[in-house]
Amino acid sequence: MEKIIQQNAEVTESSPAIMTVHDLALYLQLSDAMIYRLARARKLPCVRFGKTLRFPKTQIDAWLRENSIKGLETK
Repeated sequence: MEKIIQQNAEVTESSPAIMTVHDLALYLQLSDAMIYRLARARKLPCVRFGKTLRFPKTQIDAWLRENSIKGLETK
């Protein structure tokens, strides 16, 4: 996960502390639709303002670290 965070260093520097769906999609290299699906399933930390979703960057970075897979086991 640290690699994704490092790869997105340019996005990170220009990313606001609170990201929109589109900002987060760019940051995670996912589609806007996937961000909506993950948020609807309550798998991403987000804040709702009326019908609008916002994603605190610090919580997203923590979520990435907590949910990263350290390595795949081999048989």
